[in-house]
Amino acid sequence: MSPTGDNSELLAEIKAGKSLKPTPQSKGLTTVFSGSGQPAFQPDSPLPSVSPALSPVQSPTPPAAGFQPLLNGSLVPVPPTTPAPGVQLDVEALIPTHDEQGRPIPEWKRQVMVRKMQLKMQEEEEQRRKEEEEEARLASMPAWRRDLLRKKLEEEREQKRKEEERQKQEELRREKEQSEKLRTLGYDESKLAPWQRQVILKKGDIAKY
Repeated sequence: MSPTGDNSELLAEIKAGKSLKPTPQSKGLTTVFSGSGQPAFQPDSPLPSVSPALSPVQSPTPPAAGFQPLLNGSLVPVPPTTPAPGVQLDVEALIPTHDEQGRPIPEWKRQVMVRKMQLKMQEEEEQRRKEEEEEARLASMPAWRRDLLRKKLEEEREQKRKEEERQKQEELRREKEQSEKLRTLGYDESKLAPWQRQVILKKGDIAKY
């Protein structure tokens, strides 16, 4: 066979190979033409297998503080817990709204009276607790000594009660005098703020000298 004939046959084989379409089984293979005109098949380099990344399992997030879940999954705010205002309301109910002459008591003055009464109730509760502790301590003593100490404690309590009563009467007398002084000067005490009341009373005291 002549060289020209060999070349023409080789070109014909190459053209025929280009016109061939790869079959499904030949996917992933590379066609290589050898010098003899016979195609050789070489597999592509294997691709590294990529395993799908496992998503971390997330624990259910607890509801935020101050919220509570509903049946439909939504969250609604929980109202804050407030202390029971029963004690405050009871104390305020004990404070009169008008004085002995029927005049309205200013709100600031009523609040002062409320705080004083609350303080007194706390002191009485503390005193009751101390008395219970003293009674428990006296119970382990001999009868004669217990009677002696109990009598002494009762005298101290009576003396303390009289002193508190005296201070209370003195305070009431002073407040009454101040109210009378304000009315004499032509002021309505119910319309005065605490600082205005003190300034007017102080000026009135200075005017005496």
